[in-house]
Amino acid sequence: MSEINIIPIEEKYEDEFTKTFNESYFDSEEEARQHFKEHISKNRLFLFFVDSELTGFFDYIYQYSHNANYLYNLCVAKKFRGKGYSKHLLSKYVEISKEQKTRNVIALSSTHRTNVASQKMHQSFGFKEIGTLKELHYGEDEIFYAYKLD
Repeated sequence: MSEINIIPIEEKYEDEFTKTFNESYFDSEEEARQHFKEHISKNRLFLFFVDSELTGFFDYIYQYSHNANYLYNLCVAKKFRGKGYSKHLLSKYVEISKEQKTRNVIALSSTHRTNVASQKMHQSFGFKEIGTLKELHYGEDEIFYAYKLD
């Protein structure tokens, strides 16, 4: 069985993050590096390792005044997709949202209209569809979900 570990962002992983997700998520190495640097001080980006290999990440926005967290990005590197690893990331996001629950009453997330696997995953976790914003995601529709933090 594989060893799975999800940890808060650490500076020592900047180069590995940049290399891994430049190819899987961002448009350039510079964009990947900038994303990492922007999040190092916020402590809201988590790295996902399988057998010590960087496999995925997620980051979120903490919205105290809106009573919600928002899952901003969730990514599994291309060579690891299709193995169910996204579920670990979504589970950790829900766990963190519950731990931070002061005024937060919901955890929010969204996904592209064509990402059926992500839609099914959200629904299987108990996220409820709350609406769609037309043409938000590179000109395509984005579906929004809410998870009640009871």
